[in-house]
Amino acid sequence: GSGAPAEARQAVHDAGIPPDVAEEVSGALERLGPDVAVAVRSSGTTEDTGTTSFAGMNVTYTNVHGADEVLARVVDCWASLYGDRVFAYRATQKMTEEPSLAVVVQQMIPSERSGVLFSVDPATGDESRMVIEAVLGQGETIVSGRVEPDTYVVDRQGPTIASIRIGRQDVMIVQGQDGRDQEVPLEVGRARVLDDTAILELARLGMAVEAHYGAPQDIEWAVAGGHTWVVQSRPITTLARPSVLAQPVPGGGRVLVTGLAASAGRASGAVRVLTSPDEGARLLTGEVLVAPITSPDWVPAMRRAAALVTDGGGVTCHAAIVSRELGIPCVVGTRTATAVLRDGEVVTVD
Repeated sequence: GSGAPAEARQAVHDAGIPPDVAEEVSGALERLGPDVAVAVRSSGTTEDTGTTSFAGMNVTYTNVHGADEVLARVVDCWASLYGDRVFAYRATQKMTEEPSLAVVVQQMIPSERSGVLFSVDPATGDESRMVIEAVLGQGETIVSGRVEPDTYVVDRQGPTIASIRIGRQDVMIVQGQDGRDQEVPLEVGRARVLDDTAILELARLGMAVEAHYGAPQDIEWAVAGGHTWVVQSRPITTLARPSVLAQPVPGGGRVLVTGLAASAGRASGAVRVLTSPDEGARLLTGEVLVAPITSPDWVPAMRRAAALVTDGGGVTCHAAIVSRELGIPCVVGTRTATAVLRDGEVVTVD
């Protein structure tokens, strides 16, 4: 980038870390243990407030080793406050206050299974149900939409399991011997990631975290060495208004593709199939964006779309989170939308 964002990032790097802060960070790192691999995550205090999520905008560095590398990554996190995408997002949300950002340093968990738990259903706003998404290995594959997680819906009464949908996962990310991430290919057909006992244990944990904060929560979890860890919890920024789901389906049209309801509502428009965010300019205002999956680079196009449909992802992938924030209907995990839907065809996304 050029201009103001680039100058701001350079100023942050030039300023570096005050010596007293550097000393405290190094000391805390030593207390974690010798050569512990850590994640350095930017966690904005204006990031995940009740109304804005900055989904995936600020940066996370995984498998960071040693004080020098950690201190360098902390500065990188601070500088990410002035990323081009963050500037664009803040403009959309009309945010004018100086952003603030906390950097969290956490011990890496060599996740065998991981995922996200919503303590209420984020797509329908149904407070009697929880939604858990789970993958093998580390959870980054869920947010990036690279794989389709298992989706478990839990009825909070009991709790009991209401439904199970096994996803598709052809790759998992695990921590290698050298402490670095490595990708392991998987056979696509597979058993469930979590058994009933694990699902219900997570559900109880989710309810306890929600009770602690007093509001519906979006919780990242990981399982390693027989322990379940809560990696992060934040308020759910966008809960659907259940009323929009009560409308009748129009005119008995033919169903072309189905997937997971990621953002509630209904909208019609001409299809625009795009395979990369570089093609964003081709999307006309009011068209239905159909894509393999989205990342933060797709946001400018998403803002003009009437609705969004993706092949991949689950209800916690980037496409889902941002659609809920923008208030546009979104269906993810259709598997075939980019192949089945044709440019210019007028469709209704419900």
